[in-house]
Amino acid sequence: NLLIVAHQATCVTYCWLGNLIQSSAHGDRVMALYREDQHRHLVDLMNIDPTSMAALYRSISAWMLGYPDQAQEIHEVSLADARLRNHPFDLGYSLTTGWVLELCGEFSALLRHTEEAEVLGQLHRLPIIELIAQTIRGLALVRAGRIDEGVPRLRDRLKAWQAQGNEAAMPYWRAVLAEGLAMSGDIEESLVQIARPGWEERLHLAEILRLKGWMLSLQGDLDGAAQSYQSSLAWAREQQAKSWELRTATSLARLWQSQGQDSEAHELLAPIYNWFTEGFDTKDLKDAKSLLVALGSGHTISGERQR
Repeated sequence: NLLIVAHQATCVTYCWLGNLIQSSAHGDRVMALYREDQHRHLVDLMNIDPTSMAALYRSISAWMLGYPDQAQEIHEVSLADARLRNHPFDLGYSLTTGWVLELCGEFSALLRHTEEAEVLGQLHRLPIIELIAQTIRGLALVRAGRIDEGVPRLRDRLKAWQAQGNEAAMPYWRAVLAEGLAMSGDIEESLVQIARPGWEERLHLAEILRLKGWMLSLQGDLDGAAQSYQSSLAWAREQQAKSWELRTATSLARLWQSQGQDSEAHELLAPIYNWFTEGFDTKDLKDAKSLLVALGSGHTISGERQR
């Protein structure tokens, strides 16, 4: 029991530090050691089953490492197991931590999950589940482009979240709020949000730097934007986070395209896209492929052949 919980805690900690390889290894050990008949009681002691928590971070790591299909499968299997256990808090946690759906651009599915979790929280008097569900709902709405709904909800829920002393995930959630503000035209406030202290978490740092670059480009600071994109790429490569690398490379390639540097843009983006062997129906790979096509030439898009 203690070994399972120790691997779970280490999986979580490594993930927040941005060490995806180590996090995945410890998450895999949780799954290898866990036996439903022997360890089912842990959810009654901890309120969250160790496999539910490990699945969240295993799915995030899988997506970031460049395996979006595997990431979604991990989440789906874990949610199905949580439904079978039917422990209210564990199920609510599993419904609200489908972050991989947001990463893959599956916003409608994530919104359905948060609605179900909110009802579950009300039914079983679990206000923290309601709060998390409402926060993730705001995030999903912003990312889905429903700014008028998403920004006020996310801003309000982040205040409530922080008022309870919670800080986990706040850097990323603030960055998404900043994205929504920028999309609504409030660039100054968006940069204030994204410049807040507390970025010691490293899990989403590459995306935060990418969003900062995009906001600077909206201000017309193209040199600053390029510099922020390059910092994002450097961190993504250090993490071996191919999905972050692809997303940032797409943003930087678009910037270079606007400056007439089509060849440089293609040379940056094509090798990263071609590395992928799955996830071609997800938003990021579709966006990258569309840009590569727009950049022209007869360059091979080899990843598509492996689909």
